[in-house]
Amino acid sequence: MFMKKLLSFEKKVLAGLNLCGVSDSLVSHENPLGLGVSGGADSVSLLISLCSIFGSERLRAITVDHGIRSEEESGGDALFVADLCGRLGVFCHIEKIPCGKIDKI
Repeated sequence: MFMKKLLSFEKKVLAGLNLCGVSDSLVSHENPLGLGVSGGADSVSLLISLCSIFGSERLRAITVDHGIRSEEESGGDALFVADLCGRLGVFCHIEKIPCGKIDKI
């Protein structure tokens, strides 16, 4: 299976993926695993774990700038995610939704 040693959290992530039908053999450069990354602790932890499990070249990330909060906040979150993905070597797409397209909460 894997040559590298996975940490406990990564083993739990992989076990959860396996329960959902996602296995190492299904994820490839040609068939990458996609994930949404908000910039919060949960999605960042998942991104880093998946990089360790599958390698960055087999992942694709998307982050959405909803335009609900100020540009400084929501745009800053999206840029944080894009920067982190860049440092990890993961392709990242930022989807920007214009302010007002989603009703403010």
